[in-house]
Amino acid sequence: MNNKYELCVLQQIYLFLMERPNFLNTGEFDKIHAFFAACHEGDLSSFRFTPPFKFSGQFGKKKEISIKLAPKFTNKDGFLKWCENILN
Repeated sequence: MNNKYELCVLQQIYLFLMERPNFLNTGEFDKIHAFFAACHEGDLSSFRFTPPFKFSGQFGKKKEISIKLAPKFTNKDGFLKWCENILN
């Protein structure tokens, strides 16, 4: 399988975000927002959140992602596996 968002790529994004100062002190939504903003392919002005659960942008072939069923961001393995499934 040749996925654009392979698990190793998603892990690198996750670890990069975790290294940001005070990142762990932000809220759950802010963590997930930062993660998908980093996955978005394009100008940040085209990355949007539509309440209550949808991110719009360019994620490979996908243009929308629902985060309604997202695991906790701090559940690294569960969150990254979930991301791999919805992005590919």
